[in-house]
Amino acid sequence: MKTLKKLKLELCKEDPALAGLIADEVERLNISESLKTARKAAGMTQEQVALRMHVNRAYVAQLEGKPQNITVATLVKYTAALGGHLSVQIDAARSGRSQMAVAEDPAPYRTKKK
Repeated sequence: MKTLKKLKLELCKEDPALAGLIADEVERLNISESLKTARKAAGMTQEQVALRMHVNRAYVAQLEGKPQNITVATLVKYTAALGGHLSVQIDAARSGRSQMAVAEDPAPYRTKKK
């Protein structure tokens, strides 16, 4: 039985562009899981996050499921709805080491009290 790693290597040899697609999909899955984990750690439901973001619950579910072209602004709004802040880490492709980290203060994105 082949491991996932071996299968990925074989497929990427046949189609080098596939490596980028796989990396993109893995990154989307990591973002989705991070959003869901952060929400649960904050003790919030999707409905509560949606209310604070001024969107519907289905949109929050999509963000936590399989987001398509998610923007930094959306991540900031989601994180602010949890009462947290967003940190972005950029890894250099060649070295694999972190080259820069950016922390976003959610204060300007906080929702208005009703």
